[in-house]
Amino acid sequence: MEHKMLFEKLYQRGYGCRPLLGGNRTRFLVLRKYVIQEIRSRYSPVILDMGCGTGTFSLEFAKIKPEAMIVGVDISETAVKIAIKLAKTHSLDNVSFVVCDAEHLPFRSECFGVCFYSELLEHVLNPELVVKESARVLKKGGRLIASIPSANKCSFEWIISILCGGVTCIDEGRSLFYFDRCPRVGHPMFYRFTDRWILNNYFKHSVMIEKIEYHAHLFTPIIEAVYHAIKHSIHKKSELMLRSSARLLFEFLSRICSLDYVLFRKVPSGSNMIILGRKRTHREHDVAR
Repeated sequence: MEHKMLFEKLYQRGYGCRPLLGGNRTRFLVLRKYVIQEIRSRYSPVILDMGCGTGTFSLEFAKIKPEAMIVGVDISETAVKIAIKLAKTHSLDNVSFVVCDAEHLPFRSECFGVCFYSELLEHVLNPELVVKESARVLKKGGRLIASIPSANKCSFEWIISILCGGVTCIDEGRSLFYFDRCPRVGHPMFYRFTDRWILNNYFKHSVMIEKIEYHAHLFTPIIEAVYHAIKHSIHKKSELMLRSSARLLFEFLSRICSLDYVLFRKVPSGSNMIILGRKRTHREHDVAR
């Protein structure tokens, strides 16, 4: 209950309603690309968006594939209410939202063709249960697409953590970096994960991770700092100038931030992992035995 109230208060303060900037926007575009590829290859997919927040991804998927059925779930009632309101605003009738805990999904087994989540696993108390549930509701042959903070060594955050205050090792495969332990308003973080932890835990539940890409944070923190510094330096009276200048600046800097993915997606030291998995079919189970 305390964990639920934490996120309820954050969404009441506007968490999740800010525009996607820098690294967040890059991950959004990459994840969006993979989900679009998947839903276009399926006749009438049913997609689960776990930890959907205010519905950023769910609404986008519903617009792209009108014949698909999108189900977004989140622990926050406030976030779900905002998502439902946005769906009505855009006249989307192929998306629905449910208030629930990702550790205990209220759905029958093997009912979703695609299971998706972005930056969810680090916010839950029992990530093993979330892995188990996401695998349980996924159909045989269904696709898993997710973005997860990486605990692999030699990333930008790992180096800074070693220099500043060290890395807190929680157990084998999970840890927290220095900046993760610093209180950040609107971003409670409990874990980072190694790619080995992800591979092993999903393998236990018959989901084979077929591809892992990495999103570094080399250009991103510098560019985001520059963006905010320039934005605040524009005089408040020039409101029209602020909007137009900020929009152009946003586009330009976001393209630079995308280099963190384009240049380093195959280097296993990125700050975030983008994983693509598939649940084994009955035939693959038999072969594995």
